[in-house]
Amino acid sequence: CLLGAALGIWVMGLDVSVTAVLGIVSLMGILVRNGIIMLDYADELREKEGLTVREAALHSAKRRMRPIFLTSAAASMGVIPMIL
Repeated sequence: CLLGAALGIWVMGLDVSVTAVLGIVSLMGILVRNGIIMLDYADELREKEGLTVREAALHSAKRRMRPIFLTSAAASMGVIPMIL
């Protein structure tokens, strides 16, 4: 996350500004939220269906990836006017 953001700032030739730091903090928050959603669903599968850790992780990734991606994409589109 942090490495990719730093690489993006460097490739674009931008300076690390307050806006860039706020974007990086927001990105890390989104990553943590998405991880919590995946972990929570995997734990739920382990408890209710008795799956192993690996099976629960794979099943939760298959089941939750699209909603997580769409929510993150919508949030990203919402901040585009602030970038411009």
